[in-house]
This record gives sequence, C-alpha cells and structure tokens, in this order.
Amino acid sequence: MGPTGSGKSTFVATAAGQGFGAVGHGMMSHTASVQLTRVTHPTSKFPVVLVDTPGLGDTYKSDTETLSTIAEWLLKLFRKDVHLAAIIYLHRISDNRMTGSLLNNLKVFVGLCGQKAMPNVILATTMWSEAREATAVRREDELRSVFWRDLVADGCRIERFEDTHQSAWRIIGNISQKSSGIDVIIQEEMGRDGQKANETSAGQHANQPHVSKSFLAGLFGLFSRH
Repeated sequence: MGPTGSGKSTFVATAAGQGFGAVGHGMMSHTASVQLTRVTHPTSKFPVVLVDTPGLGDTYKSDTETLSTIAEWLLKLFRKDVHLAAIIYLHRISDNRMTGSLLNNLKVFVGLCGQKAMPNVILATTMWSEAREATAVRREDELRSVFWRDLVADGCRIERFEDTHQSAWRIIGNISQKSSGIDVIIQEEMGRDGQKANETSAGQHANQPHVSKSFLAGLFGLFSRH
C-alpha cells in the first residue's frame, strides 16, 4: 500500500522478477483496482500472493472511493477466513516534504490496519536513486523519529527498497513463518460490526480534507502577527 506514485507496482514487478502489466511512470495514477500476482518465495519455495492496491491521492478517484475498493477486497478475504501475512507501506524518500496529503494517507493507512497489525507492517522507502544519499538518510531519520515514531514503537520495521529483486524479498521477509496471519481492523469493523467503508476508522480520515480549517486559521494568525 501507499500513496499514488510511491512505487507499489514497481515493487511487485521487481519481487516477481518479471513484467507485471504496465508499470506507471507518468504523472497520472495507474493501478485502478486490487491486482494479485502469484509467485514462489525464492528461499522457502512457499507460494506467495503479492497484492498491488490502488494508491491514495489518485488522479481520478477520491480517497474515499479508493479506500472502498481496497476495503471491499479485504472484506472478501475476511469472509473466506483468509489472512494477510504482511503489509508493506511504501513512501518516496525523494519527497522533500511530508505534505498534508501524505500525512492524511498515512492516517488512513493506520486507521485501516489498527494497532494489533503493526508488528506485521513494513514501512519501506523507495526511489533512493532520485535523491542525494546524505539528504535521503536525513529524511529517513526524520521519518523514523517523527512521523513514524509511534508506528515503530508499535512494532513496525523500516526498510529501504533499492529497486532489486533481493531488496524486495528482504523487505517481504520470511513470511512463511507468519503462519497464523492477521486481520486488519477495517475487516473487523466491516465484517463483524457491519460498518460501511466510509464509517470505519480509516474512512473517517479519508473523508477529511487534507488541510483543516484549524490549520488554516493558525497559519493566518501566524502571518498576521508578522
């Protein structure tokens, strides 16, 4: 998972070691639906299903529509008693700011997963080749100490995707050992509690504007004082 343009389809294609449809490299969103690729783990030889999801901040769809697409697919898994082994959230290290949109995407993701799922979540940075190493390392440190601090405290691990097959599988890890799997909180909210996607914890964040009125009011006050 991750924002549009964070490299999700590229990650899946690289891990699979083969072409995976058309990977988007332009300015417009590419993946419009949940897409599955079946591969074999390179060391354990266990079968693995890699799931590529639409990104939040889509060119054509609202975050609520994108969340609904992902949530409906997760609900089908929940009803079939099929569990996730790991969840990878991708973030561009080439981004020079944690914008309001990126922060909101992260809130939606956390609301979708819930705290119990965090030990099975990997926060992976992408596009290291598009930033100076010293700058990228500084941004990674800031993500770890500020924006991802609570997630790391809840059990997430941080990795770097270096555009190689080996790097992709290092991030995925030995998921064959995660035999019990996990359910994310949005599955329980919809499957157990009967909530609609926009009523869930993630849905409440997806419905919010990226820049709040309180933020704008504070910004206006800051400028008016100077």
